[in-house]
Amino acid sequence: IALSSLVPQHQAYEPVVSSSDDLISVTWKDTRYGCLDWGFCTILEKHFDYLTGEWTQEQNMTEEPRGVFSRSAIKGDVVAVTWNESFPPEFHLKVRVSTTRGTYWTEPFDLTPEPGAYADVSAIAINNNTIHIVYDKRIGISPNGVYRLFYRRGEILPNSVREAHSHPQQIELLQNYPNPFNPQTAIGFSLLAVGN
Repeated sequence: IALSSLVPQHQAYEPVVSSSDDLISVTWKDTRYGCLDWGFCTILEKHFDYLTGEWTQEQNMTEEPRGVFSRSAIKGDVVAVTWNESFPPEFHLKVRVSTTRGTYWTEPFDLTPEPGAYADVSAIAINNNTIHIVYDKRIGISPNGVYRLFYRRGEILPNSVREAHSHPQQIELLQNYPNPFNPQTAIGFSLLAVGN
């Protein structure tokens, strides 16, 4: 087995790997951009693309260094990442999705936006055009609170993704999805500047 250093010269914890026929995605908790108390840090993602034979640049999944317990799933060109984000005393479950092999990502979406949320470890899978997420969430205040399992699913919407943390470098018209013979189709695009 070949050895390669994915994260040189800083501390990285809790790696998670997922794979498909031609992608390997790795997520982890990283101290490079700071951490909140109790070890909640930035969640980073990078993946190996068999089509290019290279590891991609790291992508910062979190808006603030409050993440822990990341999970990922891959199917075709779709990569999805979930993590828990700490807003003491609350814990929220967030997700980001890329339909372009990790080039463009959705904004982080809070799956547990309700006040007092205490979501814990999640599991994620992708099937056809749907993301499935199961997580446990505390109901009631500890120590009398109990944990219940919750299930959420969502359709993948390719026209909602954007390149993470950068602006488009060129005008681009993406392939429509799904095929144009369906009742609906979506066409993604990027522009260098907004205009009238």
